[in-house]
Amino acid sequence: MIAKRKKTSLRLVHTLSAARGVGPCIVSPAHGRFPRDIADALALAPIHNVNELLLASCTSPAPPAAEIYAGIFAADPFALWVDVRDRLQQCDIAGVANFPSITAISGQLGTSLGSLGFGLADEMRRLQWFADQGFSVAAAVRSVADLASVLNIDPRIVIVLEDWGLLGKRDLRDLRDTLAARRTDVFRFDASSLTFEPF
Repeated sequence: MIAKRKKTSLRLVHTLSAARGVGPCIVSPAHGRFPRDIADALALAPIHNVNELLLASCTSPAPPAAEIYAGIFAADPFALWVDVRDRLQQCDIAGVANFPSITAISGQLGTSLGSLGFGLADEMRRLQWFADQGFSVAAAVRSVADLASVLNIDPRIVIVLEDWGLLGKRDLRDLRDTLAARRTDVFRFDASSLTFEPF
């Protein structure tokens, strides 16, 4: 399990070898396949056979002492999760993140997907399963309003995919205090630069 630590940065990398020396990171080979000029439009969409690309890239152990979260599409109905777990363990990857997340799809389509078993609650059940297997968890949510649904799984990191919305200063301070007490780092994903900004 990844140890609790002081708040720091979070990076998105495309290969395990790129994780060497960068600090906490999410490995997502799918994100390295986009042309830079359209990467921001595609970064959050779970359309790239993310899990297969991830497993294909896990051919050697992760860099020593690296804090790596494997970017999985946690709502994948066809994934053989025991195989995913085993491959990640073979590569010494001790964390998972639901990145990309189905929650990036909003509106009526997002509602319909949720009613079919492809929503945030389903992703959180999968992350909880990984947590029960000894993995640390980075949970991606669409907005601050979704945070309550992820705190039950005790994520090490929370990634908010959209804006913080209309939270007032007091609400933001209360949220920051709650997460700090839980030792949970929070980041906002900036799709235009494919970076994570600390909260």
